[in-house]
This record gives sequence, C-alpha cells and structure tokens, in this order.
Amino acid sequence: MNESDRINNVYNDYLSRKNLSNKWSRLNEGNKFIEFERFNKIKSLLELHSFRLEEKEILDVGCAGGHSISFLKKLGGLEQNMYGIDIRKNRVCDAKKTYPTVKFYHMDARDLKFDDNKFDLVNIFTVFTSIVDFNHRIKVSKELTRVLKPGGIILYYDFRYHNPFNNNVVGLGKKDIDKFFPRMEKKIHSITLFPPLARRLGKYTKNFYSFLSKFKILRTHYVGFIIKGR
Repeated sequence: MNESDRINNVYNDYLSRKNLSNKWSRLNEGNKFIEFERFNKIKSLLELHSFRLEEKEILDVGCAGGHSISFLKKLGGLEQNMYGIDIRKNRVCDAKKTYPTVKFYHMDARDLKFDDNKFDLVNIFTVFTSIVDFNHRIKVSKELTRVLKPGGIILYYDFRYHNPFNNNVVGLGKKDIDKFFPRMEKKIHSITLFPPLARRLGKYTKNFYSFLSKFKILRTHYVGFIIKGR
C-alpha cells in the first residue's frame, strides 16, 4: 500500500468510529481549553515577531474539512489569500463547501504544485506525526521549505510523544524537527495538557487545566515557528 492510500485508510477509519468523534468534540471542555491555549500562544508569538497575517499568502497543509482555516482567520488571515491542500479528496470537497473563497486542492505535500517562494506562512497542524516513514517526511519538509518565502514562517503544532495506543502516529522531538528543517531558526514551545486527561476534567477544567499544564511532562505537543532565512 502506498503512503497516500495508507493515510486515507487511517483517517477513514477514524471518521467511522463514533467514540473518536465524541472524543474530539468541540463541546468537550478539555478540547475547548486545548484550542484556547493554542490560539493564545500562537497569537502572542505572532505579535512578538510583528508578523501580521493580513495580506499574507497562507498555505494550510492537511486542511481536512477546513477547521484550521477558521483558526487562521481568527488570527487575522484573509480567505482570499488562503490555500488549502489535503491528500483526502473527500475532505477537500467538504472544505470547499464551507469556505468557497479559499483555494483548495487535492494534493500530496510531497509534491506541491506551487512556485518557489510563494507563501508567507505555511501551517502544519499534526501533519508530520501522521507520516510514519522518515523519507516521506523529508520529502514533505523540503517541499514546504521550497514554497516558503525567505523570512516566511512555518506554523508548527504536533505531538512530541509517541502514542502507545496508536501506531499510526509517530511523535517528533526537537532533534527530529531540526533534522527536517536544518539551518532554519526555530521558536518551539511545549504545550497542551495530555488530551485524555484534559477531556476528563469536566466541570473542573477551568480550575485544573492551567495548574496541571505547569508540569512539562504532561504537555504533549510542540507549537511554534520555523523561520526561513532571508
């Protein structure tokens, strides 16, 4: 089975399992806090680096049904300047229905059909951990770097741990990120309270999420910028 078919099969399986859709529900208080924390961290990083998304050309890799497009819009991105790609054709169709102004394409990130130095920002949320083969990851990282403008930013958010219950996900440490994006400046921070725990806090989420997040071992993801030199 090739990598494209493997990823499609994995995500089709995810979507068919009701318990997973419930787990990822936006109505869950833990999931709300996870997204709120991530948004505020990225917003503060953009402000710190004086990087405004208005008028920026943005590529969302692994756009799925377009949820991250909504996230990028809240940060200031404009739909007419956004592009989204996904290896899953059905999800691209879903995204087009939700955001008709965004330019969506059914495309493999290992072979991006865009010019060199086209985008100011490339968004990759939980993309690399879904690619289990090292060589495929290298191909993707080279393509992302190629289409990014000098001085542009890769907005990164992904697991830093392996998931022992899901062999379709392979975590990335900071050394792994360095391998895939050598000679690029990185501003990477640990974030996100262990999701199975966060989702179980219920009515106590507001009281305990921030406290538990102070323990680095319980923060399961990295978020931050990978910056291409000028």
